[in-house]
Amino acid sequence: MRSLTKAGTIAATSLLLLGAGALPAAAAAAPSTGEAPASILDTSRCTSLSNGTLCVRIKDARSTVEVTYSKSAGGAVTARFGFNYQGTDYNDAGAFSINAGETKSYAWHNLNVLCNSVVGFLSVTGQGRFQTPAVSDC
Repeated sequence: MRSLTKAGTIAATSLLLLGAGALPAAAAAAPSTGEAPASILDTSRCTSLSNGTLCVRIKDARSTVEVTYSKSAGGAVTARFGFNYQGTDYNDAGAFSINAGETKSYAWHNLNVLCNSVVGFLSVTGQGRFQTPAVSDC
């Protein structure tokens, strides 16, 4: 996976963009003929933290991993997004500051995560690492 191009963006966003909010579920509705094609699968898993919600999302036919943090309380923190795939951490997202009431995300593009689990994480300076439950869109 390291040989693939990764392009990330940090942007203020809304948890509404996650489709299922804080509940893990496939966001795409299955067509009447059976399962949804891989090109429209969109799966997320979230965990509640003391000062917010951390989510990981696999989308775009398993080619994008997105980690989102919505901070609901507490003082400003400096953090960095990352995810773990097949035992390897990918945490090349730059550090950012976030205040209560803000939501930020980072997306890695042009990946191929197949049917393996992905765990999103948030490394907060001076506080440690917080992880999502594992997600797989298979």
